[in-house]
Amino acid sequence: MPRGTTFKKSSESPPELEPTPTDDPLQKLQRTLRVRFHDAALLRQALTHRSYNNEHPERGSADNERLEYLGDAVLELIAAEHLYNTYATSNEGEL
Repeated sequence: MPRGTTFKKSSESPPELEPTPTDDPLQKLQRTLRVRFHDAALLRQALTHRSYNNEHPERGSADNERLEYLGDAVLELIAAEHLYNTYATSNEGEL
């Protein structure tokens, strides 16, 4: 480096410190995962924790609690069906 030069020029883009207002985190997530969600509102709800809504009531968006309840019910059904089919001769107490 020549004398008096403090910085080296780089061809790389500087890292973003904060997202710009035009950045859409959900679009970025979809690109990263290489999936396309048809309902962005449902995706946003699935990713929104109740504590976020408590801290940002002005947003007025739904949190993921109802979806969590539904997901738990689906997993319970899958587990129950697996046990029922795997242990076909077992009684209710053994399942």
